[in-house]
Amino acid sequence: MANGGAVVSLIIPAYNDEKYLARCLDSVLSQTYKNLQIILVDDGSEDDSGKICDMYAAQDQRIQVLHQQNAGVSDARNHALDVAKGEYLAFTDADDQLEPDYIETLVKNIEGYDMVLCGYHFVENDGEITDMHLDQDCVLDAHTFLQHHLEDEIIVFHDLRKRPLIGSYLWNKLFRRHIWGDIRFLPHRIMQDVLAVTSYVAKINKIHCLTVCKYFYYKIIGSATNQCGVGIHSGDVLIIRQRQKDLVQAFLQQRQIDDYKLLEEMNLLVLLAYADIFAKYLKSHAEQSFDCKKYFRDFRDEFQKHYSCLYLCKNLKVFSKLVLCYLVPNLYCCLWRVKHSL
Repeated sequence: MANGGAVVSLIIPAYNDEKYLARCLDSVLSQTYKNLQIILVDDGSEDDSGKICDMYAAQDQRIQVLHQQNAGVSDARNHALDVAKGEYLAFTDADDQLEPDYIETLVKNIEGYDMVLCGYHFVENDGEITDMHLDQDCVLDAHTFLQHHLEDEIIVFHDLRKRPLIGSYLWNKLFRRHIWGDIRFLPHRIMQDVLAVTSYVAKINKIHCLTVCKYFYYKIIGSATNQCGVGIHSGDVLIIRQRQKDLVQAFLQQRQIDDYKLLEEMNLLVLLAYADIFAKYLKSHAEQSFDCKKYFRDFRDEFQKHYSCLYLCKNLKVFSKLVLCYLVPNLYCCLWRVKHSL
């Protein structure tokens, strides 16, 4: 590896990304910060992604390629963590792109802090670019970060913003390897980055937040994060939110912080996760299935326990949807069907 500066282990899982992988890797190899351990994990790709990884590895000794049978992005990242040797950890998605000074900017600004994050360019399918970032550079403690983060998630769910400004993304953040420790990604789940980032934040004190946008996030039709429908992962969003709620509760207890609103925000995100599941079943015309009916019953129980969190709803539409799901779920399904048929 090139000399100069601490080693950054950059983890890039790839699965059937042959259309975009070269663009991503070219931006990685063009980084102004050279002391990189680039870990490519070919997750059993059925296209030429594996060959592209090997081709780039033959050109640059900093690249290490791991080939595995298809097991999902969580397993791929866990595999990479086992061989990561850098002082810092960074993550990139194989269909995205980095500004040339992405790593350099993060490394320079993590000094004195436990984590640093930057803004990002959100690239729509039609090529429109929106810069997503906080209003100003700032330093947040872990508690304040969680407050901003959960508020951010709720705002996006109410369609008041395209994407979260902070997000539980891995790719706009730099982590310290010794703090990351034994954190692993939950296998066979979508949104597994939510738990990983929340677990990391629960361990730390200071986060440096930058407004500068150094990462290009591409909204790709058909990618894992943009798929919907009924299947093995239908309930993942709910499982992740419930486990995130457990992490937040443990964090507050450990640090002896009394924050009723933060817990209520987590309760609301759990209820909203149910709404996300209902939408998937409705889009698949499977609202009469056993699984969907069970989700409605579970939602009623959760609603009865935590309906007080509804005051955090940002508009009447979402508030009404949750109340209707609780009071008359069949009517909610009928109204949803009429609206979308029109």
